[in-house]
Amino acid sequence: MNMFSVSERYEQINAHIGQGTYGKVEKAIDKNSDTVVAIKKVKICELPSDLTESRQKVGQCGIHFTVLREIKIMNEINHPNIMGLRDVFVQGDFINLVMDYMESDLRKVFENRIRFSESHIKCLLKQIILGINELHNWFIIHRDLAPANIFINSKGIAKVGDFGLARSYGQPRREYTPEVVTLWYRCPELLFGSTKYTHAVDMWSIGCIFAELLTGGKALLPGDDEVRQLGRIFELLGTPNEDNWPQAKELPLYCEFSPRSPLNFKDIFPNASEMAIDLIQSLLRLNPLERISASQALEHEYFKSYPLPCDPSELPLNYI
Repeated sequence: MNMFSVSERYEQINAHIGQGTYGKVEKAIDKNSDTVVAIKKVKICELPSDLTESRQKVGQCGIHFTVLREIKIMNEINHPNIMGLRDVFVQGDFINLVMDYMESDLRKVFENRIRFSESHIKCLLKQIILGINELHNWFIIHRDLAPANIFINSKGIAKVGDFGLARSYGQPRREYTPEVVTLWYRCPELLFGSTKYTHAVDMWSIGCIFAELLTGGKALLPGDDEVRQLGRIFELLGTPNEDNWPQAKELPLYCEFSPRSPLNFKDIFPNASEMAIDLIQSLLRLNPLERISASQALEHEYFKSYPLPCDPSELPLNYI
């Protein structure tokens, strides 16, 4: 990465275009390549005096650990469905991340109430899974998949972004914090306090996003808090038992719910094909050990059956 001054290489246009947890995002022109880019400006913090809090900061410059994590992932992984990092530079009190410019995200697409055909849905879903599959090939769990973190450009290309909560996984199995993933997309093992989870947490989130694609942006499991979120999940899938999730009782925050039977997915998604129903059920398994992986999902018959996924350029995204 080369260190450039904004005034030398990047010309800001249209100013503020977004806001993240640790900084704002601005639109700019890269004068070296004459391309539009997004620049995420992150304030460099003063190191706190408290030792415990200091461990959440890295380096003498006080760059938050989530920012360093995001830089590392975007710099290492080069994939068309992963948000790319083009450059990093420091200017004044800010570290600047130069990224691909994406005109919209899936949350905004849903807010515009765009109804997608089945080939459109397959196109978007496959791009999301391709990005997540690449992350998982690098042994990285995203841990915060939600429509707002799926970015889309005017050509219909979808990219997974916002890697501040991402973590590596593998052997030996590490412990993680369960307080991750936007609540509506959080899997039951996290809600029960699991600290030894896998890439299956991302696949649950993809299942929830898939449901929104099928219903034109209606959230599948909109809970108000962790307990109500579990209640929503069990209303849909039935309560855990020895047959569908025998390990559930071993989780730290496990609690009993009134027994319920699963609903018929065809009643919830009346216009969905049999293959779509099969895939979403494979993604939304209570037991994470039974949840389909990203590589398996890409080979699912849903993507091979008619109508096939359209080309990204054919998505109805003219408004962006």
